[in-house]
Amino acid sequence: MADELEELRREVEQLRRQLNELGEVLRSASVAMQYRDDEAWEAFQAQNCIGGERRRVLWLAVGAVLYRARTGRAKRLGPMAQELLRRFSDSETLLQDGPIDRAEAERLLGKVLGDKQLGTQALAAHRARGLGRAAHEALGD
Repeated sequence: MADELEELRREVEQLRRQLNELGEVLRSASVAMQYRDDEAWEAFQAQNCIGGERRRVLWLAVGAVLYRARTGRAKRLGPMAQELLRRFSDSETLLQDGPIDRAEAERLLGKVLGDKQLGTQALAAHRARGLGRAAHEALGD
């Protein structure tokens, strides 16, 4: 009986997480419909159903590549952020020191998102939104 109850608790918690992620995607879709051009970054996430943990990983990965573009060093992350990145990407490559160009940044983001083209689109949408201008400039064109 205790095992069954514990299994039900796990299932409820999993459903709660999925519901939260769907809520985030729905809110993003609403924003994307209202501000397609003004909110390119938000629109990109909504159009590609990026929400929940996947959204947090994308933010971490974009932050990591842009930090590396600006400084030439890997962004230092806490253990929880590192674990989250590990579940969605090759975090060792993402968090290594050294210079990075736009093609490599797009490739790494593509690994996070599961498709290189999405990596390219993510970086372009982030830049179009006006976020991290100096770091985007450091990536070059």
